[in-house]
Amino acid sequence: MLVCCAGTLTETLRAPTRAAVPETFECALRELQAMGYQSTAFDREAGRLAAQKADPTARRAHFTTLRRVLDRIEVDAAADELIVTARTVVEYESRRGPTEEEESASVTARAAARTLIERCGRPAGP
Repeated sequence: MLVCCAGTLTETLRAPTRAAVPETFECALRELQAMGYQSTAFDREAGRLAAQKADPTARRAHFTTLRRVLDRIEVDAAADELIVTARTVVEYESRRGPTEEEESASVTARAAARTLIERCGRPAGP
């Protein structure tokens, strides 16, 4: 029997916020666009946003053809909390077609998540 401690591939950060959901959502959208991310899905009323950015310098040794490496950021702006999840996905091309594999969140993706928390989260307090 093999027993191992599994880690997570994503990095999720949380920060309290006193701003309204639309304000926090707009801040996250603006900051992601400034960092070069393109939104892939969003729900302005619910405060949810997903964005991605390709890493043109990424290289991987693999038995199939590398298409691209994507950093993905997911934002959930609630009334009292901002939740930001960073992940990295690698797209490969093989005879079967395109395949995605999730890797540990890249340094760039983690930095983008921290930037969102710092710039769009608000400190709790009076």
